[in-house]
Amino acid sequence: MAKQSARFELFNYLFKAFSNTGVPVVRLKELEQELPYPFIVLETVEDSIDVLSFDNYGGDPAVRAHIWNIEDDLASTDELYIKTQEILFNAEMLPSYRVTLENIDINDTTDTTTNQTLQHIIIDASYRAS
Repeated sequence: MAKQSARFELFNYLFKAFSNTGVPVVRLKELEQELPYPFIVLETVEDSIDVLSFDNYGGDPAVRAHIWNIEDDLASTDELYIKTQEILFNAEMLPSYRVTLENIDINDTTDTTTNQTLQHIIIDASYRAS
């Protein structure tokens, strides 16, 4: 199998691992569909590439994921957040790269744009790939 980009391998790993949490996982472009709460949105995986040697590349993949749930279900939301965080911490060995988590930033907001109040957690994680 041909080597894939670190961002694509990281996306595939995270999508599969998030799917194992037992809640729906969608890409941002699929957010328009009707989903039960809670759910995870994998918005984007970006990368910048570094040349480590003549034929060896690394990079700095970054991930943005969202957790959506009804605001009154704080315990369920926190449980899902902890599972998501553990998945991000454990993304180390991809098929062609080794990634090391460098940083996680969390933004927890309340969303009132629908007919029910929602909790929206935005997770930005950055890695170093080699």
